[in-house]
Amino acid sequence: MLSERRFADFVAFFMPEVFDQIDWTRGVVFLEQELRAITRKTPKGKRAVDRLVQVYLTDGSEKWILIHVEVQAQQDADFPLRMCQYRYRAIDLFGERPMVCLAILGDPNPDWKPSLYQSELWGTELSFKFRIAKLLEYVDRLELLQTSANPFARFVVAHLKTLETRGDYETRLAWKLRLIQGLYDMAVPEDEIGQLYHDFDWLLSLPEPLALRYHVSMTQFEEEKTVKHLSTAERIGIEIGIEKGLKEGREEGREEGREEGREEGRRALLLAQIEEKYGVASQSVKARLAELNSEQLDRMARRILSAATLAELGL
Repeated sequence: MLSERRFADFVAFFMPEVFDQIDWTRGVVFLEQELRAITRKTPKGKRAVDRLVQVYLTDGSEKWILIHVEVQAQQDADFPLRMCQYRYRAIDLFGERPMVCLAILGDPNPDWKPSLYQSELWGTELSFKFRIAKLLEYVDRLELLQTSANPFARFVVAHLKTLETRGDYETRLAWKLRLIQGLYDMAVPEDEIGQLYHDFDWLLSLPEPLALRYHVSMTQFEEEKTVKHLSTAERIGIEIGIEKGLKEGREEGREEGREEGREEGRRALLLAQIEEKYGVASQSVKARLAELNSEQLDRMARRILSAATLAELGL
């Protein structure tokens, strides 16, 4: 979700008072190399997604924004220290420059709101304060968020419903359909719906039987709307299915194609994530991806959240 294309929406949602100060006509720059230098010592296994973004203000000055998205299931006592380390590592590497640090907390503990790191001994004191966005605090605004045209509003709803429906997959299925189908009613651009379809499909995950019901319901819904916004896996699956259906029957071919298409879709999505994070993939990397089965692809898709290099990812 946190891409260059959506960064303006991100700021508008999480830092609305900052939005009008940025000159969006000059674009934004994602400083991936600089970010890797800052976060290179992050412990492996941390489920974090970071972005370091260069923006220009309306007065012509340049600013950096360090976004740290922390997704965790329990309180982490070291988190404020880690935020402080990121900020001071940036100073060490690039010198003192204006920077805002924002942590987005997606954990289910309403009482955990770390926003300050302090250390003091015998007259020597260090204090570092950073911004936080606690997603649980948006619960009381669900109705308003569902009508917002900002994609991050719906993403927060999807996140909250993922937490709320743990173990209750029937309710999760209903919310998943409600959120995705609601995009059409809001006149969201077609290409944006296609990408959000991927994001919500990943977030509001369902066990296989309910996932099949979801895809059937969406296919029927889209046919009624006379639009085609199946996920990449579905689109590839239908194409493969139609090819095989010439001999085995159209419906049987569609179902078989969907199965193969889901795997091809996972592979295509993982390749896109790899190239966004590490740069253009070499032929050897693409060849390695082609050899992975569905289970291996899923493991690698989870590992990419914390892997700093292709080697750590297993490529």
